[in-house]
Amino acid sequence: MRCFAQCETAIRKSRAAFGRHMYHRATETYMPLDQQAILNRARSQLALGTTESLRYAALECRLLMEELTYEKLRAYAELLPEAELNKWQPREAVKMLLAIDPAADQGVKLAISALPAPEDRELIKEDYERMEWVPLGEHHALSLKWLKNYHKVGALLHAPKASESSTMPIEKQQKLLTDILEELTKAAGSTLRSIVNKGGLVFHCIGCNRQILANRMNLLKGSVALCPNDDCQFEYEIAPHESGEEPSAVRPKSATVACAKCAHLIHVPKRRLRAGHQFECSKCSAEYRLGEPSWPLMIRNAE
Repeated sequence: MRCFAQCETAIRKSRAAFGRHMYHRATETYMPLDQQAILNRARSQLALGTTESLRYAALECRLLMEELTYEKLRAYAELLPEAELNKWQPREAVKMLLAIDPAADQGVKLAISALPAPEDRELIKEDYERMEWVPLGEHHALSLKWLKNYHKVGALLHAPKASESSTMPIEKQQKLLTDILEELTKAAGSTLRSIVNKGGLVFHCIGCNRQILANRMNLLKGSVALCPNDDCQFEYEIAPHESGEEPSAVRPKSATVACAKCAHLIHVPKRRLRAGHQFECSKCSAEYRLGEPSWPLMIRNAE
């Protein structure tokens, strides 16, 4: 049982280290797990082909799925709310990334032209196709759809349910784990470790001035962009636009009130419009507390 216990300990350490890393934003102190070592252990356990060894191989596969996902999250760390970064299940984490980058779960190849591009005209598709390209690297991503395997592998770690007569046959377990290891090997062997797409809408929060990256298409579908600062949590939506115009501006979902002392406008996030919420004026530091819900909005000085 030593192998199983060591692997469980490694998973706990990975999650704990990831949480500490995101809380302190200390990338220079984070020590990633050895992905090749995890692969080697999984392969050796798979080769034994016993019920017990396949269970250990499954555990190692889940560990590597988590580590590869955490690696990607670290690349996006400054653009995500710290509270959301505690979602350690790979599928939930990737769903969060897709909210700001629709290509977050797609692979990419990076190359550079061997010769300078002509400067006397704009390039067209055929120009790019005729160019000689020097590859710089490739990133193999674990897609959201593929990460359903995280739960499939997890099923191999538990006893059969009361409604089930037995676990998955060994032959099917071996096939499942072999296919999963093939995909994990590609991802762990990526020469480009992480690709961050900072396209889309980039703006600063009115509450804390933190930079926010929002996916424009998601906003057009009714989603909101959330400030990554847990102490702020302003939400933003696409602002109304004139007919025929391309919508691009965002607006905060907030209530605006004037400070009773200096008349400075204070924005209060709508998600925090509840009795007892306290806030202060950013100009004169006057403190306020929301009163009981008897709208229109009642604001009483906390003193």
